[in-house]
Amino acid sequence: MTDADYKQMLLEELRGRFPALTDVRIESGKDQTGDPALWVWLILREAAFRKNARPALRQMEEAVRRRVSSVDPSIWPYIRFRTDAEQREVEKAPSLYE
Repeated sequence: MTDADYKQMLLEELRGRFPALTDVRIESGKDQTGDPALWVWLILREAAFRKNARPALRQMEEAVRRRVSSVDPSIWPYIRFRTDAEQREVEKAPSLYE
């Protein structure tokens, strides 16, 4: 699967259940041990990080792990969370590779 395929799959899986989710960013590759990996950034509205958010964040992590594993059990998803504002800052920052 391509990164775009994973993104679409995860958006379809999560959007209806987690309304605070606004986007998913994906990068595939090998982790530091050489094993296949998928880096997943779940982009959420600011309100998602309120005081009692931890259970919903864990549910999102579990849903991502289950879905990725159902496609390819050899891939480990590394899951991170960002707010919309944080994602905008990342997109504005100059790339280290340019």
